[in-house]
Amino acid sequence: MRLAPTVALLLLAVSCGGAQRHTERGHDGVVRVAGRVTYGARREQASGLSPTEEMRPARWVALRLLDAAGTEVGRGRTNAAGDFAIDGAGAVRVEVAAHAELDGLDVSTAHDSGGREIHTYAASVTAPLGAPAHAPFETGLEIEIRDGETEMAGALHIVDTILRGLERVRDWTGETLPSVYVYWGRGVTTDWSYYRGEMPAGSGRFCLELLGGQPGQQASTDTDEHDEAIMLHELGHFVMDRLSGDSSIGGMHPRGVLVDPGVAWEEGRATWFATAVLGLPFYRDTIGIAPDGSTRVDENLETPQQPRGLGSETSVAGILWDLSDGAEAGPAGASLLDGDDDGVALGPAAVLTAMITQAHQPGSCASI
Repeated sequence: MRLAPTVALLLLAVSCGGAQRHTERGHDGVVRVAGRVTYGARREQASGLSPTEEMRPARWVALRLLDAAGTEVGRGRTNAAGDFAIDGAGAVRVEVAAHAELDGLDVSTAHDSGGREIHTYAASVTAPLGAPAHAPFETGLEIEIRDGETEMAGALHIVDTILRGLERVRDWTGETLPSVYVYWGRGVTTDWSYYRGEMPAGSGRFCLELLGGQPGQQASTDTDEHDEAIMLHELGHFVMDRLSGDSSIGGMHPRGVLVDPGVAWEEGRATWFATAVLGLPFYRDTIGIAPDGSTRVDENLETPQQPRGLGSETSVAGILWDLSDGAEAGPAGASLLDGDDDGVALGPAAVLTAMITQAHQPGSCASI
């Protein structure tokens, strides 16, 4: 909405959970709220997740402006840098949702298994009285959503990681995959991390479930909202299911043993997909936060763990990585790290395309 020429500028601060905001108010009561949303992410390391957080932009996430009655008066979305500007009459609160949309891609993180109760975070908008009409326009104010204060940071990290994976698939294949939601909550999803398929059947929405750790024990139990390789591994199952079929008979696949070759193929290529998106051969599953944390899996695909051979998911992942590394991972031009200089660099696009082509052959059931 274009504001009237006689707009009086007021400097406004937004405060809630460390958030700050700039707004601009016109005589018609319309408020323009502008700023940036960032969230705290932790990195995987050998002794668990990093104790320090890295603030990252919340890309393409949905925002709403609400008035004092809780009625929506404006909506918008952040951009690639986490920036936004939204107009709304009588706005007193900004609501950030763990829901990103980008050119047909749709990702959210939900409290419930049906994917309807999306994680949200609210920041209040308050206007100081007596602000001069000639006050200058101020930028750079932030809504900072920190992992140490709220689980919303983890919900946003999940959304951004899954969105990045879907962007890579589109880079490599041209395919825009269906809507994905992730069922996750600290102390809520305590079973395991896995791909649950289309939920409900026929809805066109597909579910991943991620571990949320035990209640109140993020520092010492297994919670996967910051394990990017684990998130992308589960997304890899969805990608393969939609684009190239499923060779697995299902069931458990403990590491360090040989399993059914079809199971090894599906688990190994899901791990390969995760590392291809990240551009690094390292596959880690952490438990807790350093110094109290540890790792369940800490593997370099350049040197896969034993046992090797038919029925080994680590062999599958390592072979696929060696076929891909050294080539560009996407339009950004970054190359997948090649640690052993093996001389083969087909790239993930060629490898994934071959999988798609193979799946179209009658009676195909892949394994290595």
